[in-house]
This record gives sequence, structure tokens and C-alpha cells, in this order.
Amino acid sequence: MKKSFLYIAFIALTFNLSTVNAQTECDSRVLKNELYNMLKPDYRYDKSKVTEVTIKNVSQGGEIGVPILSTEKYRLLFNTAGFPTDVEIRVYDKAMGEDGRQLLYSIEEEKKAGKTVFMFKPSVEHFKTIYIDYVIPAVTDDALLGQKGCIVFLMGYKVG
Repeated sequence: MKKSFLYIAFIALTFNLSTVNAQTECDSRVLKNELYNMLKPDYRYDKSKVTEVTIKNVSQGGEIGVPILSTEKYRLLFNTAGFPTDVEIRVYDKAMGEDGRQLLYSIEEEKKAGKTVFMFKPSVEHFKTIYIDYVIPAVTDDALLGQKGCIVFLMGYKVG
């Protein structure tokens, strides 16, 4: 009787752990498809990038430079549903460390409303490359440490 109880408890624990991992694992294809649908019917796919991050107890960040043409209209889409903790996304006109850098877009206000999908339509008259910064604050919750998550970025340009 004691063995069968331990066996059942072990199976239940294993099932619960795999459920937690399944909820926080990143299925980038599903997240990308959600963004692809936001391009239709007026925009065509241009490029995408999936950024995978392991959650740590130190602040993390990175920057992506995205070249754009001033003759096109763009739609930049972000999906953070595959990330189990807080993330900040900011778009700038210049690279980190350059003088006169200006913030063009931030997800902060939309994030407060509970959104996980974000859209930015840049005006590209004055610059050829925009810079996307991801900032992941330090995490102190032991349950989150070591988990992996992803942020999906997808860009499209206007047809016609």
C-alpha cells in the first residue's frame, strides 16, 4: 500500500512539473503565426527573430539593429507570451551609447493593460537603422530561475 501511494505521488509530481514546463516553454511557431496574422492583408513578411533567454537572478538585456528603408512603411510586431516573467521592449533611433539617442516606442503602457502582443509602426524619414532593446529585470523567485522563455519579433512592410 505504501509503495503504491509513493508511486502515485511520484507520477502526480512528474505530471505537475511537466505541465509547468509546458506552460513556460516557447513554441515560437505558434507565437510567430499569431504575428503573421497581424500583417494581413496589407503587409508582407520581411524578417523575424526569436530571442531565447534563460531567466537569472541578474538583470539581462540585448539590442537588435534593424535596417529599414525610408521609402517603405513597416509594422514591427512583438510577442512576449512565451516569456514567463517581466520584459521591457524599447525601440530607439540610435544604438546604445550613441549621443542624442531618442526613444521611439516602448511597450510599458500596453503591458500594464495585460497585453503580450505589441505593434509599432515606425516613421522612417530620418534614419536607416532602428534599435530594439530587450531588458529582463533580475528575478528573485526560485521557481522561475533557470526557466527558458522567448520573445518573438516579426517585421513586415506595406504592399503597394
